[in-house]
Amino acid sequence: MFENFTRSEIKTSGARIVTVTGGSGPPLLLMHGNPFTHLNWHKVAPTLASAGSHLTRLATKGKHVPPELMEKVKELGRRYNTAQHDMPESANRALIEELGLIDYLADRFAVIGSARDCIAKLERAIDAGARQFWMSVHFDDKVGFMRDWSAKVMTAFR
Repeated sequence: MFENFTRSEIKTSGARIVTVTGGSGPPLLLMHGNPFTHLNWHKVAPTLASAGSHLTRLATKGKHVPPELMEKVKELGRRYNTAQHDMPESANRALIEELGLIDYLADRFAVIGSARDCIAKLERAIDAGARQFWMSVHFDDKVGFMRDWSAKVMTAFR
């Protein structure tokens, strides 16, 4: 488990914190709750670590970008600030708006809507060859959302 990662421990006055570090790019903190441990992340950690060089690489070859959007997508790749990738109100958002790519990118990358909508979107992505997905939850009740997602969406893929 955790090949190509560096394991270390931080001892505090009340706990022992295990860290596992790998990949490149901005740090990503994965938190778990009791009764889980860092081992619960071992299946997704390699994908997340590689995302530092893949998620923000805006290559167009083989991506089926519509011809009328190709120059805008290339411009996005040239001007995109990877250091602000995870900041919702960053200059990147303004850039995407400026280039008129919000609807295109939302349709291509966002999985939103009812459980049925999400299942349909994921099925289309899988049919197109996607095998790895990354989820970012931006709700106050993250635990409740993940429980609903697991019960209503993920059950369709078991």
